[in-house]
Amino acid sequence: MDVTTIRSMHDYDRWATGRILDCCSQIAPEEFTAETDLPWGSIRNQLVHQFIVHRRWLSWADGSLSGDQAYQLVADPEDYPDLQAVCSMWESVREQDAAFMQRLTSADLERVLKPDSPDAGFSIPVWQVLTHIAHHSMQHRTETAMALTNIGVSPGDIDYIFFALEQN
Repeated sequence: MDVTTIRSMHDYDRWATGRILDCCSQIAPEEFTAETDLPWGSIRNQLVHQFIVHRRWLSWADGSLSGDQAYQLVADPEDYPDLQAVCSMWESVREQDAAFMQRLTSADLERVLKPDSPDAGFSIPVWQVLTHIAHHSMQHRTETAMALTNIGVSPGDIDYIFFALEQN
């Protein structure tokens, strides 16, 4: 994996998530927090899950937290009562992600992350963690896009190709 590809995946992630959040601004607050058939319950809960998982893995990959510290990061959706609070959470994650992408090197991608506990039994290179972040976000963003579409507010085309074409 190369730095350019990882950066592009994360740029796309930030772009597509922005499209989802823009759609969320078009729905009523009660629709944002209403229980749905989404894996995490509501649109709000789905986004909080997406963002805290992003932060966990990113914080370990960028070295700001140990693996154990990152794993212990939790977010209670009730602490994010409205879209503004969720957007603030996303902005913080987005800034951390963009800063790491800016300083990312090939050596960073090859660095191997090992959990603090010797019993964990795995290790993983940073490039795989960064790929996971993008794909995890894509899964939950797609589910959220469907929920938004079902209530009449579609984010439109959020495929990578539309992001890429906008960049050219």
